[in-house]
Amino acid sequence: MTKKPLDRIAEAYKGDMGEDFGKKTRNRINWIVNHVEGNNVLDIGCSQGIVPIILGREGKNVDALDIAQESIEYAMDDLKNEHVTVQENVNFRVSNFMTEEQLEPTYETILLTEVLEHISDPLSFLKKIHDHLDKEGRAVVTVPFGINDYFDHKRTYYFLELYDHLSAFFTIEKIEYLGNWVGVICKKNMELTAQPQKAEFNRETIQTLENAFYILERELVTKIENFQTTIKQKNEYVKSLQTQHSQ
Repeated sequence: MTKKPLDRIAEAYKGDMGEDFGKKTRNRINWIVNHVEGNNVLDIGCSQGIVPIILGREGKNVDALDIAQESIEYAMDDLKNEHVTVQENVNFRVSNFMTEEQLEPTYETILLTEVLEHISDPLSFLKKIHDHLDKEGRAVVTVPFGINDYFDHKRTYYFLELYDHLSAFFTIEKIEYLGNWVGVICKKNMELTAQPQKAEFNRETIQTLENAFYILERELVTKIENFQTTIKQKNEYVKSLQTQHSQ
């Protein structure tokens, strides 16, 4: 049976996948929605639809696409629980963005959250986003930061490759590290060259990157230490049972 990529972000947002993961997910979702501008939004790879629903509650009109039938069905079931005005604001559909023809000419904000790492030809994908972005619009992009061995990920993003891909079509306004993810705010580059912008990165940029690496490494070291403590406790328990049995 072929494995299907299925993102459970709405379940995580609600806390159904553990409170710690739920808190991290809510922080990321809040960061995304807080950077949306305008009322006309396209969400590419909307997954289970939590972001479009939140935006719909705020009166924004959202076209929300995902290739996974199961994800859209979940999203539409959730949308049924919303007020009729929210339902009217959000349009969920199963669709491949690269072949979708029923799009608005332009959108004020285009969301590309946890999608780019799945794409084998990111430049073609970003070019189409550029074509559908309003001249004053913004793209909000998130990807996993560093190694995340999901079965259909095509690449691991740190900093430079992500910068190169996005800067070929957009002016990068902000890069923010969100734990195991990185978020980027982009504006449309009207002088399209399809080439990465040449840039010299300042000390602040490098310091922010190093801080992000430190947070991830500290989290990993803590997990290893906790795991070692658990193993030690279990070994001591087994030894105590063996001692009792031998007496």
